[in-house]
Amino acid sequence: MNRSFWSLVVAQCQVFINDNAAKLTLMALAIAVLPREQSVPLKSFLAALVILPFVLLAPAVGWLVDRFSKRDILLYSQWLQLAVMLLLLIGLSAHSLVAAVFAFFLLGLQCSIFAPAKQGIIKEIVGTQKLSTAVGWIEATAINSILMGSLAGGLFFDLCFQRLETMRPWNPENPWEAAVWTVSLLSVLATFGIWLCSRIERTPAHTDHPFRKELLWEHFVQLREVWHDRPIRLCILGNSYFYALAGALFLTLLEVASDLSHGGPGTATRTAVFMALLGVGTMAGHFLVSRLTLHHIELGLIPIGSAGMIASLTGLCVVSSQSQWFFLPLFLLGLSGALFVVPLSAHLQDVVAPEKRGRIMTANNLVTNLTGILTVSLYYILSALFNLGPADQFLAYAVPTGILSLYVIALLPENLLRFTIGILARVIYRVHGRGTERIPEKGGVLLVPNHISYVDAIMLQLACPRPIRFLVDEDIYHVRALNWGMRLLRTIPISPKRARSAIDLAAAALKEGEVVCIFPEGALTRSAALHRINKGYELIARKSGVPVQPVWLENLWGSVFSYWGGKYFWKWPRALPYHVWVYFGAAIPAEESKSDRVRRELYDLGEEAFSARPELASHVGYEVIKGLRHKFFRPVVIDAYSDGRTLTGGKLLGIGIVMADWIRQNIPEKRVGIILPPGLGASIVNLACILADKTAVNLNFTAGRAANLAAMKSGGITTVITAQAVVDKLKDFPWPENRIDVVPVLKSFPKARILGWIAACLFLPSSFIRRLAKVPRYGGHQEAGLLFTSGSVGDPKGVILSHRNVLANTAQIGAILGKIELKNILGCLPIFHSFGCTVTFWWPLLGGPAVVTYVSPLETQKLIEVIDKYKIELFLNTPTFLRSYLRKAKPEQMDSIKLVVTGAEKLPVDFAVEFEDYFKLTVCEGYGMTEATPVVATNLPNVPIGRDAEIVCRRIGSVGRPLPGLSVRIRDPETDEDRSIFESGMLWLKGANIFQGYLNDPTRTGEVLRDGWYKTGDIGRMDEDGFLFIEGRLTRFSKIGGEMIPHGTVESKISEVMGLTAVEGEGPAVIVVGVPDAAKGEQLVALSTHVLDASVVRARLIEAGLPTLWIPKQIRQVEKIPLMATGKLDIRACQSLAATGQSNHSGAHQTIH
Repeated sequence: MNRSFWSLVVAQCQVFINDNAAKLTLMALAIAVLPREQSVPLKSFLAALVILPFVLLAPAVGWLVDRFSKRDILLYSQWLQLAVMLLLLIGLSAHSLVAAVFAFFLLGLQCSIFAPAKQGIIKEIVGTQKLSTAVGWIEATAINSILMGSLAGGLFFDLCFQRLETMRPWNPENPWEAAVWTVSLLSVLATFGIWLCSRIERTPAHTDHPFRKELLWEHFVQLREVWHDRPIRLCILGNSYFYALAGALFLTLLEVASDLSHGGPGTATRTAVFMALLGVGTMAGHFLVSRLTLHHIELGLIPIGSAGMIASLTGLCVVSSQSQWFFLPLFLLGLSGALFVVPLSAHLQDVVAPEKRGRIMTANNLVTNLTGILTVSLYYILSALFNLGPADQFLAYAVPTGILSLYVIALLPENLLRFTIGILARVIYRVHGRGTERIPEKGGVLLVPNHISYVDAIMLQLACPRPIRFLVDEDIYHVRALNWGMRLLRTIPISPKRARSAIDLAAAALKEGEVVCIFPEGALTRSAALHRINKGYELIARKSGVPVQPVWLENLWGSVFSYWGGKYFWKWPRALPYHVWVYFGAAIPAEESKSDRVRRELYDLGEEAFSARPELASHVGYEVIKGLRHKFFRPVVIDAYSDGRTLTGGKLLGIGIVMADWIRQNIPEKRVGIILPPGLGASIVNLACILADKTAVNLNFTAGRAANLAAMKSGGITTVITAQAVVDKLKDFPWPENRIDVVPVLKSFPKARILGWIAACLFLPSSFIRRLAKVPRYGGHQEAGLLFTSGSVGDPKGVILSHRNVLANTAQIGAILGKIELKNILGCLPIFHSFGCTVTFWWPLLGGPAVVTYVSPLETQKLIEVIDKYKIELFLNTPTFLRSYLRKAKPEQMDSIKLVVTGAEKLPVDFAVEFEDYFKLTVCEGYGMTEATPVVATNLPNVPIGRDAEIVCRRIGSVGRPLPGLSVRIRDPETDEDRSIFESGMLWLKGANIFQGYLNDPTRTGEVLRDGWYKTGDIGRMDEDGFLFIEGRLTRFSKIGGEMIPHGTVESKISEVMGLTAVEGEGPAVIVVGVPDAAKGEQLVALSTHVLDASVVRARLIEAGLPTLWIPKQIRQVEKIPLMATGKLDIRACQSLAATGQSNHSGAHQTIH
């Protein structure tokens, strides 16, 4: 809210305080100076008199408000107020009740000018998004200012009156002088109101129509125009009833106060107390409305408010006014009244066009005040003619209120049902809308969100400021328990057989200006990833011509209504309350809303939503404390190499904290080198480093002496933690002078100290443990790890991974594997490998399955025994290393495995089929890189639904669907211009798991990171189902004759036509690389472990349809295709062999002509 709005709020408070303080002062004065038979009709006359200007001058004031700046009208009306106050002061000083009543009439005139200008300017200075909240503040402060004015005016008058009575008992001058003092104070306040209105921003006039004399009487004719507009008519009648009831209550409560005070001093104060209590209830109600309607106008509150009003009025009838319990229904009446009138007033202002707003608001005031005069007359009849007491009057008010309640419930059943569902949902969920300002205020818009859970529609409606009509599956629509609600909410049933009629209904609703939502995936996701986007929404958009607005629902995967864990509903909530974020994207014109555009926008919203998760700002050490405490008595790390020695969550945490304290005291450097194989020692040391807020640098001891010297130099690593057994094996490693053997360090820790920390971790809260262990609360973008890439296509690079990166990728891994209940994972990959670091180390510590470690991924027979002994359920490996399992493992030794994931190299289809046929296990290809911490995408087993159907989560040839929280772009490799994501091109990624840059290498960082997007260097594309296909690295393409030739395709074709298969432990049978060529810039060279006849190869490739440009110029026989220690292809070594014309075999090479 801006300065203009708050100035308006305070200015209206001043006006209403003055108006009501003056009214109560005059009524108290009348009671004091007139006999009772004359004071009763005077109260009714004064109540009607203040309304009269609204009735007489309503259209003229409406013209005035529309013709001139509303801000100017407000300012000049404040000057009029000051003049009227001075006139009233003169009349009271002269003891002229007639003059005072006339001045009071002029004060009503000033209010009749101020009120419509105030109501009309609200939307102009705050806009639609904040209108409901603004109206809530206006209504709350207006009513409370009325009550405050009554309270202050009555109290001040009574104080002055009683003081004068003490000084001059029974002096007839006393009430007049008390009134003079009260009005003098009000005159001072009037000058303050002038200053406040001068601070309001000047708004434009909305019409230039001249004044006409007909304006003095045509307002009764204008009511006919308003009456024909049903929504406006009902709003005005509802408002009128509320304020008429408030006026009647004031007079009745004044009578209650008079009875309690026996007509003597104190009547005004008691009346003011009653009204103040009503005000407190009203303020509470307005606060409740503002909390329940932060982004929209909630009409469902109106029937609830009306029902509360009748209950409160009935309570006032029953409870004695002398009892303290009388205050309770008064409070509830104020609260219920706010629930009734605030959304009604906000809706009235929202549906009226700006150029008509002044006239409509004036008509509203006219009807309200005509009703007020009738109410004053009714009060006079009930009180004076029928001689009904206050309790009977309350009952008389309750009867029409009850009729009104029944009518409102019948009128707004949809709104009431929406609100009721929303209230129930808020018991469990806290929904946060983002980008709601992007939703068009008016007109049709088609929402296309992702589909995560069975409560998606409820979450969307809670976040959206406009009511939504949903397309729902026809089977769900016809469920007997739900059908009545579906019809009330006007949902549109859809099925394959009735798609056309549903599309027509949706298009018609959009043309009528409604908001319609269709879930384009057509079914709930079973893997947290975005599935196929069906194109029915495109037809709806074309038919209606309205924009399409992508929406992303975040954090619902994992709720009891999602399929996280492989089932829905039958699981415990992960948190209460459960926070959900709903992100609204920019609206896309109908003609541009193709599926690739919508998918791209949804990816962007998903990345924005995931990256904004508050937990990603945390420190890995703090999150590990929470994760290990959750598994305090359960195994977390099982060392298979050490005969199954196990660390539970509690033990690992206790030892880690003690080790962290030792590291703080003995290693001053920020980065700590670690050379340990997977196992208990590596787990403890890496955990201790993060708890000590150090950066663990697990060095690749297989990379060679030179590479490790360069790594330690660039990383500033002067201390390395290892074990003597490792030192004995790595004779050529460039050990620094400060080398620490972890074994004696761990043995030196007193057991009592470790047990003390374990006990503390068991009984104390995680936040307290964090403080005791000196672990920072937030890590965010700070460095958490440093890994050096394997350098398959160049020199090793230092990849800086932040706390945010690690927490993001482990959360993403947990999300996609959440549907599979995994007890353990095999951790044989070294921690210097990005998959070994994140997937098999950090993920188990942060809440994933237990990890069974083994020192090496190369000892196939030992690993088979480990898999069989510990019943491994998740197995990660490369296709090259996986081949040996076909020969050495028996199916029964692998039958505990639920999921096999391969990466680092392309998964050959024939090998996957052979492996699956033999072991009856699904092999899922994944994709990642160190710069992505590392997982980017993976296939998953298909999910059966029924006997013959299944949800596709795996596509052979692809690397799976991207992880949630990642956005994808496909760009031209040369120009970096966006392409359709369904076309082949350079793959770019964006997400919280993407690294922040290379160590000490801003040039290389700038080449791959741009505005948060990471250039992977891989050529890829996506299909309509959201599966990502990697066609090779850009370095594995050659541009010859203007054409991009993929090496992988040529390799596959050569293997196919020549019947080549890979040999266990020797990598692929043939590799194609590009080497410089003087004539064409580049030529293809094939390296093979087989003896190949070049002419035969050429002939068969041509026969198979391979373009001649794609056929390698030379074929060279080599003893072994160069591989790295991780099993990945060593591209640089292959290029060196091809470029120098040498081979690592005694065989020769042939040129293809």
